[in-house]
Amino acid sequence: MQASYRTFLEYSPQANEVRPGMYLGGWQAYDAKPFTHVLTVMDDPGLQYPPTLKAHLVIPLEDTPSSNLLDHFPDGIEFIRSALAEKGMLFVHCAAGVSRSATMISAYLMATEGLTVEQAIASIRQARPIIHPNSGFLMQLQLFHEMGCKLDPQYEGYRLHKMEKLGEQWWKQKSVETDSLAQVSEAPDLQVARYRCRKCRRLLATEKNSIRLTTGAEDSGGGAEASEDEQEASLFVEPMQWMTELSSGEVSGKLYCPHCKGRLGSYSWSGIQSSKRTWITPGFQLHLSRLDVENSKDAPKVVLSKPRF
Repeated sequence: MQASYRTFLEYSPQANEVRPGMYLGGWQAYDAKPFTHVLTVMDDPGLQYPPTLKAHLVIPLEDTPSSNLLDHFPDGIEFIRSALAEKGMLFVHCAAGVSRSATMISAYLMATEGLTVEQAIASIRQARPIIHPNSGFLMQLQLFHEMGCKLDPQYEGYRLHKMEKLGEQWWKQKSVETDSLAQVSEAPDLQVARYRCRKCRRLLATEKNSIRLTTGAEDSGGGAEASEDEQEASLFVEPMQWMTELSSGEVSGKLYCPHCKGRLGSYSWSGIQSSKRTWITPGFQLHLSRLDVENSKDAPKVVLSKPRF
C-alpha cells in the first residue's frame, strides 16, 4: 500500500535507519549522518559526500520496470556486507529513496536474513513507509528468491529474464553482440539431452539451453505433464553464439547451421508462436525434424504453456 502524499513529504528528505548502521533515503539526505560508505543506485549525482566517506559504489540505473537491477544484486549485497562488517555507517540511496535503493536493500535482507520479498519490503517500511519498488523490480526480487538469493545461470526463469532484457536491448539498438550469448560445449554429459544438426552432426544446443514450459491451467499455474501426441514440433532455445544471423539488424529471419549452412529454424525479436498458441518473446526456434537428439530418453518435454512475458 502506497503512503499518503503527506507521509511522502515527511519522509522524503530523511535518511531512515533500516538496520543498525544502514540508512535508506533519497539523494537529498546524503549529509544527514557522517556516512562512511555510500551505495548509489542511480546515475552518480556528483555530490560532495562527508569527509568520513571511505567507499562509494555507483549502480547507474533508471527507475523503470524494464531496468535490470537483478544482475547488480550480488555487487550491491557484497558492498553492504563489507560496509556493515567494517562497522561503518552506510547510506543506500537513489533519487527519492522509494524504489531502486529499497529494492537493493530488500535483496540484501532476503540474502542475509532469509526473508521473502513481502517480508523484506514490510520490514523496510517500518523504518521508511514511503518505499514502493516498481513492478519490474518486484518481479526481479521474486526471481532472486526463487534462485535461492543468488544468480543461477542455469535456472530457466533467469534465462528467460536474460532473453527478455536482450530483446529490449535489440529494440533499442537494433543489434546484439553474439559474443555475449550462450555457448555450447562438446564436453560429454550423459545426463543431458544434446541437439545436433541432422545433416552434419554439429552440436547446436543441450537440454540446458532449452526453454521448457509445461502445459497447465491458466488460473492455477499447474504443471501437468504433456502427453506424447502433445509434443511440440519445435525446440525453443535461448539465443546462442552460433546464431550469427541475430546481428543482421533484421527483426526476424532464418537460422542456419554454422557448419553446413543447412536451415534449422527461425528467430524473431517480436516473438514466435508455438503450435500451442503460446508466444515466446523473443523467440529462437529449431525444428526437431532438422535435429538429432542424443540421450533422447532424457530429452525434455518441449510443450509450451502460457506466455512468460
